[in-house]
Amino acid sequence: YNTYLPGHGEVVFANSEWGDDSDAGSSKFNTYTGAMFSAHMIFSSINNKLIISCPWSMWSVTGSTYALIGPPPDYKPRPRFYVYKMYKNFGDTLIKCEDTNPGGDLIMQASIKGSTITAIMAINLSSTTGYNAQINISGFDMSGTVDVYSMNEANCYEGGPGPANSTLTGQTSTINYTFPPFTVTCLVVRGKTADQPPVTEPPGQITDTITAYPNPFNLAAGKPLKFRIDGAKGGEVNIYTTSGRLVKKITTGTGAAEINWDCLNESGEKIKVGIYVFSITSNSGAKKTGKIIVTK
Repeated sequence: YNTYLPGHGEVVFANSEWGDDSDAGSSKFNTYTGAMFSAHMIFSSINNKLIISCPWSMWSVTGSTYALIGPPPDYKPRPRFYVYKMYKNFGDTLIKCEDTNPGGDLIMQASIKGSTITAIMAINLSSTTGYNAQINISGFDMSGTVDVYSMNEANCYEGGPGPANSTLTGQTSTINYTFPPFTVTCLVVRGKTADQPPVTEPPGQITDTITAYPNPFNLAAGKPLKFRIDGAKGGEVNIYTTSGRLVKKITTGTGAAEINWDCLNESGEKIKVGIYVFSITSNSGAKKTGKIIVTK
């Protein structure tokens, strides 16, 4: 409670685990404080690789009604609704982002969505200090444009206008942004996944310079992803996540120049969209590595 009620010393526990009902006493959350709590809980769940289905921290209470949207006739959005809306920009592949001037109460996480967007969620838990951050993203080439969505107490009260929206330009290597106190911010970064030149070969063709095709690969295409093996000597392909976890190992005998992958993992499940690393080793000992982008 002390984290989300800045400036409050002694905490009297609420009579309800919801923390924002009419009987909560001096520890009662206001609606925006509850939204900050919700954002931090989702942030922690993602960092701990937990699956989020229906987090109770998202819900607000009015009387006996728990909802992200207020009751009729107005149906006013509540602050926690905007947390949910901002996190919808988030993809399912976490990537590394670093602040070269880190603030103690500023926490950040980043993800790839498709192959052209990186979303950064940042929460400034300090009630008094703004942080001027310089953010670097690994594995993503920025185009220069960043859309900013920022929640604060002035714009995200019940029925309020919602997060402020602005656009940063000229952000091609480092994102420079000041995060105001006690805010939730989503930075939607435009660009492309690094080290992925456009494929110009005709469909189905793999050349000496292209070891995986098509790349990017569309899961909905219904065709296998192909890997080329030098000298038609056979060999094996190992596919990994960017964190180094083995997704699939495929082998073929001498005489094969290609290995097809149906994009199923070792458990026979269809893989998710994201970035994967592959390693091709021929039976002659030749080895090549690279990255593939998998899209819907």
